[in-house]
Amino acid sequence: MRRTTGNRHATRSGDPVLVDVFRPACGDPCLAIVTMSRYGKDVAWQDRFPHYEAADQGPEAVWDAPFPQWWVERG
Repeated sequence: MRRTTGNRHATRSGDPVLVDVFRPACGDPCLAIVTMSRYGKDVAWQDRFPHYEAADQGPEAVWDAPFPQWWVERG
């Protein structure tokens, strides 16, 4: 999986948002899953909820958003 961070994009109002983009390592075209989380893209939720074991806790996991590695691996 390839990850690029801090990609700056303008919203309709012109305000910037920073996004992370996850892509398969192979580089083949694939569908996009776009998500948004109010909890912050670089906040390790595992530190906030260390006893929550019902969800994937991979290094790219963000609370209240799909687990990128699971989806990217499936194209």
